[in-house]
Amino acid sequence: MRADLLTELTATRAMLHEPATEQGMRVMIERAAVDPKFAEVKEALYRSGTRAARTTLTEAVARGDLPAELDVDLAIDQLHGPLFFRRLVANRTFDLDYVRAVLDDFLRIHSSKHPRQQGTS
Repeated sequence: MRADLLTELTATRAMLHEPATEQGMRVMIERAAVDPKFAEVKEALYRSGTRAARTTLTEAVARGDLPAELDVDLAIDQLHGPLFFRRLVANRTFDLDYVRAVLDDFLRIHSSKHPRQQGTS
């Protein structure tokens, strides 16, 4: 599961750091707010761009590696959100160590193999 998710997040990182793709995403996000056609394309890109991670997470839930009550949409946000925020909002670059840290924090919180410590929030 970790390797599959890392592959997906690494691809997202590469996409966010490729100047033409990054600029295209910025335009798509801006135009989607005011143009229904752009909104449709953005939604389709979101679905296709998160499909593999969504499948990995769903299968991990089915195997019991992640909790049955995991909200997969929220998990997608928790994994991809920091990458998009850092690059598109904060306009900062990041390396694979950052990607690994985001993923490992997610797994530490949600993985049944790494239970939360009692008494912490």
